[in-house]
Amino acid sequence: MRVLRQAAREAMERTSSRAVARDVDMSPLGLREFIAGAEPRSATIRKLTAWYIRQREHGSDAPVDAETAEAAIAFLLEHIPAQHRDDTRAALLELIRSKGRQVGVASPAWIEDLGGRG
Repeated sequence: MRVLRQAAREAMERTSSRAVARDVDMSPLGLREFIAGAEPRSATIRKLTAWYIRQREHGSDAPVDAETAEAAIAFLLEHIPAQHRDDTRAALLELIRSKGRQVGVASPAWIEDLGGRG
């Protein structure tokens, strides 16, 4: 949540609460309340996470960090029943590592940060 709040706050400082709220697909008031610390509903978290990932994809040439990777993985695995997410997440991280080894590239740094050893 901290990362989403910070990203939304920074986006609002660059543009406006209306512009960011429109991009997220929520009301400006709801966005301001979220940034102020209100606990969002799960649908709002999904919207904010999707927005955050889109912003990272299109708005930054910085390497993906562990927090961005974690948000993307959580977003991708939300349809998996909760009791199976941890093992699915571990399998996904291992697949990324093993495919990298197979094609001769190093794993991204965030793999280790997310516990992707194995």
